[in-house]
Amino acid sequence: MRAITEDSVIQNVEKPLWHNRLEQFKQQLVVWWKRAQERKQLAQMSQAQWKDIGVTMSDAKQEINKPFWKR
Repeated sequence: MRAITEDSVIQNVEKPLWHNRLEQFKQQLVVWWKRAQERKQLAQMSQAQWKDIGVTMSDAKQEINKPFWKR
């Protein structure tokens, strides 16, 4: 039989709604930051590198010019 400890009780308590929202917001910030970094890297690539990864100049410029919050 498993003993009930303070830690096991704390782990089973549901987190408040604001905590879940904060976690979701933090995750969204990470997504936005990664997206911005990827677009920055894409902007620093040459046309030859774009060609190597199968991206046209038009597609690259369109992606680079998107704001970080847009997919």
